[in-house]
Amino acid sequence: MRRTLNRLVFLTVMMTNATVIQADNATPKTTVVTSPKLGTGMANPLLDFQFCADPTAVEYNGRLYVYGTNDHQQYDEGAESNTYERIKTLVMMSTDDMVNWTYHGLIPVGEIAPWIIASWAPSIISKPQTDGSTLFSLYFSNSGWGTGVILAKSPVGPWISPLNTSLIDGNNETVKGSGSIFDPGAVIDDNGDAWLSFGNSQGWIAKLNPDLHSF
Repeated sequence: MRRTLNRLVFLTVMMTNATVIQADNATPKTTVVTSPKLGTGMANPLLDFQFCADPTAVEYNGRLYVYGTNDHQQYDEGAESNTYERIKTLVMMSTDDMVNWTYHGLIPVGEIAPWIIASWAPSIISKPQTDGSTLFSLYFSNSGWGTGVILAKSPVGPWISPLNTSLIDGNNETVKGSGSIFDPGAVIDDNGDAWLSFGNSQGWIAKLNPDLHSF
């Protein structure tokens, strides 16, 4: 499976400028930059300095947080083609007006969960906790082999890996032999129950426990 940079699909919302927060999952550093394509009429991606695909989003306190596959990773490493099984970071951005966007940097999934093969095509949900906090649960394709998960108490981290393996993968007896166990889609229903769909040649949906990282 391969994708090339020119096949990326960008969300088409006009960006005037972006606040860039370079974060190492601990100490953010903020720099304000203006889009070099502003006013050129050539394109209107949310971020024109960062290749990003497969977006997912969650609303929190009136702000929309968007996460996506970092298709820029191998470009930065000088690769001539983008073979996305190597991607181990996810992109974070947010907005409160759908016009001005804040870039929150990359989630270093490969450092947070060093057991992964790759991280792409994320899906996120949030759920209030009994202690008054909110738990953000971000699911991702662990290459074509499985679906992984990382958790945070803030939409921009810091993130932790609650498991030392995929939440589900091709070793699971129920789904074994059904195709790639990837491309997760998470949702919380009207009863407050969380569900996760995944699959490729065959699709699956499973009910998540309240901890959001087990079935």
